[in-house]
Amino acid sequence: MDGHRPAEEPHTFDSFLDSVRQSLQAQTDPGGPLRRLHERLQAMTARFGEVQSRTFQGLAADGQITAEVDGRGKVLHLDISPHAIRDLRADDIGPACVEAIRAARHALSEELSAELRETADFDLTTAEPVSDPVEIWRRAKEASGWNPRS
Repeated sequence: MDGHRPAEEPHTFDSFLDSVRQSLQAQTDPGGPLRRLHERLQAMTARFGEVQSRTFQGLAADGQITAEVDGRGKVLHLDISPHAIRDLRADDIGPACVEAIRAARHALSEELSAELRETADFDLTTAEPVSDPVEIWRRAKEASGWNPRS
């Protein structure tokens, strides 16, 4: 070996789910806890896919500025009404546009949080903040009921 490791793909949520699916397909206990975890992951993936296929709107400046984002938060459209141009100062239009985009992304995050609560019985609004990835993994296993030792 020359000491060089092959280039790894960037870690994304989709690549994580793919690796989990591959691991689950290799299991021989279709009725066990891994199967149930697999089914929950499939349901979550499908529901999140539905959310990502939708668009979300946000308003600012009393509805005079409207932003639309896709299910990944990408800005698709920003509309500044003629009334906003007439009524707002020039240096207030930019911050109002940012406010509309944030409102649209907030609508998206609320929808994703609702799906997470429903499919995984996990509420981001009441969960304690966790910064340690090992602790996040431990809690996810605990919440799913998955125990590889049983």
